[in-house]
Parts: sequence; C-alpha cells; structure tokens
Amino acid sequence: MTRNGRNWCAKARTRLRRNSSPAGTDAPGLAAPAEALLAQDPAATLGDFQRQGFLRVYWNGEMQDIEEIGSPAPPPPDAALVIDRIIVRGENTASRLADSLQTALRINPDEVRAIITRPGEETSVQAFHTRYRNPETGFLLPQLTPRHFPSTLHWARALPARAPA
Repeated sequence: MTRNGRNWCAKARTRLRRNSSPAGTDAPGLAAPAEALLAQDPAATLGDFQRQGFLRVYWNGEMQDIEEIGSPAPPPPDAALVIDRIIVRGENTASRLADSLQTALRINPDEVRAIITRPGEETSVQAFHTRYRNPETGFLLPQLTPRHFPSTLHWARALPARAPA
C-alpha cells in the first residue's frame, strides 16, 4: 500500500524499506542468494554454477568451495552463490564491483548479499534489496507496473495539464 508517496506493509502497518549500504563497510564477498535455485536439485544446480566458473558458496554461515559440499540435502536458508571476493582499496575496485553486482542481480534480481569480514570481528552478512519489503513479516511489494495505477481511481489520475501562460 502506498500513502503520501511512501510504501507501507498492510499487515504490520509499518513502512517498507530498501536496504542501502551503510557508510564505511568493507565487503570482501558479494553473494547472490540461491535458495530458490538450489531447492529443486541442489547437486545439479551446484554443478551448473561450477561449469559457469563459480568456485564458492556461502553455506551454513561460512564460505565453502563448491567441491567441498558434495551431495547436499536441502539447502540451508542462508545458501548463496559467492560472486566475487573483493578487497576495497580506493577507486580501482569500482568497475569490478559494478560487474560483480550485475552478475549477482542476474542470478537473483531481488537481493544481493555482502559478506563483510573485518580483522578481529565476526563475519557478518548485509543484505541489499532492489524491491521494498518488510523484514519482520516478509511482505514483498510486487514490481510496480502501469497496471498498478488505473486511471479510474481518483488518487491515480494525472493532474490536468496547465495552459501556457
């Protein structure tokens, strides 16, 4: 539901957000969530990923080589394909990061995860979403199209054009 130009969750009556990058994060790993792809046939999907040149997955809270997984049972909820490991050092990483993001969004157009490792701290995972969602309830706003704005609704009508002065 949209009110005053802001998106709201109808169930929880809370505002929907898109996660954006927090300031000062170092992201050594970019990953594309792959739970839906792995749910049907995990072994075949992992083999496809390997044939495409991907080497690692984020599996059960740690980065592992695809070969180490063997014949997986149902994938864990945090299963993600590691696209690239990046050490952020100045401006030279911008094009590589852009290519990695495009690849991750090809695999999962709704979400990209950054696996953040800082010396002396635990590894954390930060999710970035391309669509509005409510993290508490899981409500996901569908991709907006022109059919979501019919001209018969009073709030969806365009303002009349002004005559030139």
